[in-house]
Amino acid sequence: MMNKEEQQLQIDRYLLDEMGLQEKTDFENRLQEDEALAETFKHQRAIFLASQQEGRDQLKKELQSWDNEQDMEREPDIKMFSSRWKIAATIAVLAISSIIYFLAVRQTPDSLYDQYFEPLPNAMVRIERGERDTTDMKKEAMIHYEEGAYENAATTLEKILTKTPDAEVQLYLGISLMALEEYTRAAETMESMSKSDNADYEEARQWYLSLCYIKLKRPDAARNSLQTVIEMNRSHRDKALDLVDAL
Repeated sequence: MMNKEEQQLQIDRYLLDEMGLQEKTDFENRLQEDEALAETFKHQRAIFLASQQEGRDQLKKELQSWDNEQDMEREPDIKMFSSRWKIAATIAVLAISSIIYFLAVRQTPDSLYDQYFEPLPNAMVRIERGERDTTDMKKEAMIHYEEGAYENAATTLEKILTKTPDAEVQLYLGISLMALEEYTRAAETMESMSKSDNADYEEARQWYLSLCYIKLKRPDAARNSLQTVIEMNRSHRDKALDLVDAL
């Protein structure tokens, strides 16, 4: 299954006609089978076509203007020079159209969030394959989490926190709430976390907080969290650098 970055790359390559025949066929088959991918593609294709139309309209105006200025009695070499300029202008306008598309798709808060948000893999408790029945509440919560049953996971994680504070539990609760699109609660949960002795968890907390802030339209807070991630120089550093540049 493709992650969000791979999915975005596939959509971009399809729209820009960079796929071979077989890859294009495979992608079109996935569009038929994956409703979420099809919905994302539909939205981004609309943006792409709009940007292309804008580029074509501008190109048409420019070429008409140049044609009106041309003297039909000019020598052939001058006409050839004019044609070359038209070709260069066509390439330039199409390039600008592509830039408009990428800016429109990649620089909205929602699209940035969708591109970068992926639930953190379970590193809190070990779960054996097929394990279901357990009296360990952490295991119970993370079984739900691994299955994508985030509402059940969040309920169980909250029960744990009523008994004892636990930074790791809070982190996974925050991520579960993000998956449930409860971004304000997720941010509040992770903001209230006590600093973990585990640097990986602390870095993950700042990373997911930055994504919450992006979704909540709080770019300054997002940049602060991303800067912390960059300075910690751990697993999310490269993504944080890319995301800071995109904000």
